[in-house]
Amino acid sequence: MTSRIEAVMALGYTPAQAAFLELAALASGYYLRGQYHEFIQRSSGAMGQVFIERVLEKRHAECFATFGCRRLYHTNGQALFRALGDVNNRNRRAHKFATIRRRLMTLDYCLASPRSAWLLTESEKTHFFLNHGVAQLQLPSEQFGGAVRYFVDKQPIAV
Repeated sequence: MTSRIEAVMALGYTPAQAAFLELAALASGYYLRGQYHEFIQRSSGAMGQVFIERVLEKRHAECFATFGCRRLYHTNGQALFRALGDVNNRNRRAHKFATIRRRLMTLDYCLASPRSAWLLTESEKTHFFLNHGVAQLQLPSEQFGGAVRYFVDKQPIAV
């Protein structure tokens, strides 16, 4: 269990709920209830409803009716991202439909490989590759003003 999951658990979530929120918030920012069910390996049921109610009650996510009356959840709570150690994460911001769809597919990809360890943040990716002999100049980067940012596409990497 990671320190991020423990920090999210301190907000009142079970280990499975906290692990899902870590993955959904950092890999995508958006999720559907069915994706939570896939994560906990259930087809449906009260566990999903309890999770959704808890997230909404704590204001760690917002719910939108979309996709043919399906409910879309956007993890945007500042306290959640503070617990995850990434309060300025762009996944907290609202996005256009095409971006949301791509991010939902990203989460589907992560859920399809449940045994993988995921590098979800810029610092995790940077540290991983630097520790495996990749030179910092070889890392994908962009300059924003005077700051150099790495892995700006925000895509999770499985290791």
